[in-house]
Amino acid sequence: MTALTQHAGTADTRSSSESLRGLAILAVLVNHYINDYSTMNVGGFANVIVSVFFLLSGYGIFASVRKKVIKDFSIISLVLFFRDRLVRLFPLYWIALAAQMLVNHEPYQVSDFLGIGAEGHYWFISAILQCYLLSPFLAYALDRKKYLTLFGTTLVFIGVYFLPSHYPFLANTLGWLHFVESPYLDIYFLHTYLFFLGMSLQKLELIKNRTQWESKIPKSVHCTIFLLIFILICFSVLLDKVYSFPVFGTLILVIAWTIYALRNGIEIKFFAFLGRISFSVYLFHMTYYFLLAKIGVLKIDLLWSVVAVIIVSPAFVLLCLGLERFGNDVARKLKKVGA
Repeated sequence: MTALTQHAGTADTRSSSESLRGLAILAVLVNHYINDYSTMNVGGFANVIVSVFFLLSGYGIFASVRKKVIKDFSIISLVLFFRDRLVRLFPLYWIALAAQMLVNHEPYQVSDFLGIGAEGHYWFISAILQCYLLSPFLAYALDRKKYLTLFGTTLVFIGVYFLPSHYPFLANTLGWLHFVESPYLDIYFLHTYLFFLGMSLQKLELIKNRTQWESKIPKSVHCTIFLLIFILICFSVLLDKVYSFPVFGTLILVIAWTIYALRNGIEIKFFAFLGRISFSVYLFHMTYYFLLAKIGVLKIDLLWSVVAVIIVSPAFVLLCLGLERFGNDVARKLKKVGA
């Protein structure tokens, strides 16, 4: 999500990351609508696509950590780095929680406001917070020994994936260390590993090394391939419901999709616009659905409900645009106070 990503690289990679986030957030909106207001058995198709946000956050933040923390390390630079992340994250998040409490009368604990073990779709806040906490250490290791760090971190992740099933006490330990209430895709620390892979893409410069044949392909063809891969990702998730298609196969598709879009400067203006406000859209879209349901507009399996959501969506998008700007302004002012 744009608010959680420090832009890195060329204008092409920025517009590509925005297009990726925009298409991903649209998939999340459709997915959550199907889950709550439809009896169709296709809900969950966007679950794996959320991994794009972790990849892009890691990719965008590496240059920032390297410049602000690693090159001139001090306790102050580390504190300022975390401050910059938190002032962009929490103000809008707290407004979203307050709006949810007002509309849906949903009680939240202090831990929810701190972003620890947040429930519902707010689990993403807990997940990205954990990524931020680890990012300076991962970036430092990558900057010093990139291949060794990539290999070692992958080995640790594989161990975390397989060992708890053989040693139950490890599962309890991992659960205690985990900020997130439930592991993403039922895999402990998958979100942090994807975030780390995003950082690795930046360090290994995989995005810059375009081949000659890639450069010759027209942008329109690249955009078509981009959309086709997205459809394939959604289809592979649906296959999992029927044929137990392995989740790691879909994750590899998502990683390849992300690399392809960034390498080839994919930009689809509508999705890029959505990507720029994706943080606000993500935070407030469930409250938007709840509000429409509360006034009787949304009902299960009703075509008019779908039409109503589409008709009212421009107002919701404008609201999110305003909230995004407000969040940016608040973050800038808070940074000045702490300067």
